[in-house]
Formats: sequence, structure tokens, C-alpha cells
Amino acid sequence: MNRFERLVSELRRRKVLRSAVVYAIAAVAIVQAAESVLPRLGSPDTAVTFVLIVGLLGLPVVVVLAWVYQITPDGVRRT
Repeated sequence: MNRFERLVSELRRRKVLRSAVVYAIAAVAIVQAAESVLPRLGSPDTAVTFVLIVGLLGLPVVVVLAWVYQITPDGVRRT
């Protein structure tokens, strides 16, 4: 098995890819909600941009946390 296959295998085992996909779906839903709600509340256009930037900056954080920690029936454990 080459390095890439081992990396993908380890990402799957630690559920990093699943965490990234779930986060991305949630972030897109939040940005879409912000695009429709914030202008009606009188917020400036930069508020939606801020929500988008926070969503984008959160993805690497989620990936790192998913790599380092594992959720088990006994609770969160460091792997």
C-alpha cells in the first residue's frame, strides 16, 4: 500500500472525511439562511460575508479536531 492509500485509510478510520462533509453541508445551510435572513433584519452586506468567512475558516479547525479526537461510546478520546 502506498502513502496515499494509507493516508486515505487513516482519514476514513478517524472519520475525518465524514466530519468535513457534515461540516461543509452545515456551513452551506447556515450561509444560505444568513443570505435570506440578515438583509431582512437590516444588517449590512458585510454580515453575510462575515458568516461565509467564519464558515470557511472553521473547516480546517474541524478537520484537525476530527484527526486528533475520536468520539466513542465512553466519550471523547484523544487518538
